[in-house]
Amino acid sequence: MDIEPRDIIELLEQVPLFSHLGDFALSHWAGLFQTERFHNGQVVFEIDDPSDRMYIIFEGRVRLLLDQGD
Repeated sequence: MDIEPRDIIELLEQVPLFSHLGDFALSHWAGLFQTERFHNGQVVFEIDDPSDRMYIIFEGRVRLLLDQGD
């Protein structure tokens, strides 16, 4: 999936964390994002993974599973 920089900016405008930013700042942030594609059923991250990125869903759906333990 090829995502154009303008598409990333439009997506960021819809995210409350970024929605208040102006065009210059949005362009800057959009340049820092990397796109990844995940397949149906693929695990994206697990609870103990380092918190070194954030995910914004551009297209599709995600399901979160929380293990309640024993």
